[in-house]
Amino acid sequence: MLTLTLQFIIAALLPLTFLVLLGYLWRSPTGRRPLRWSWGVTLLVAIVWASSVLRHYGGITFDSIVRFNWEIIGKYGLTLLALGILWTTQHHLSLVQHRRWVLLLPGLVLLLAAILLDPTIWPQWLADAPVAGVAVRLFDLWAAVWIASWFVPT
Repeated sequence: MLTLTLQFIIAALLPLTFLVLLGYLWRSPTGRRPLRWSWGVTLLVAIVWASSVLRHYGGITFDSIVRFNWEIIGKYGLTLLALGILWTTQHHLSLVQHRRWVLLLPGLVLLLAAILLDPTIWPQWLADAPVAGVAVRLFDLWAAVWIASWFVPT
């Protein structure tokens, strides 16, 4: 059986791994500058997303506002991570510079829609809507947009 300390150590390994990768990226002598910068930002987003799991181990030592904001940032960190990977990958595609944003636009629109529909941030500003005889709640609509915001960039 895993103790709470062992669970914390295992959960802390993922953000620490991303931190080590970020350090390696900045210390390596090779690599193109724009690619290094975009990978650096993507790894920072990965660190924030992976560290959001650690808020469960803080208990009451963290302020409730800190835990709430950490949860919100972690919730949308996965989408930002997918967008960051797509942003970094598009440097290798043979696209004109001004057309690269076309790849990121659907994911950014879905991310913005998910934030605007999030019931934890904006509770009950949209009433339940009947669709085919079933009441669709704000949470259901938000969950569909949020999950789509993960998958569209990937």
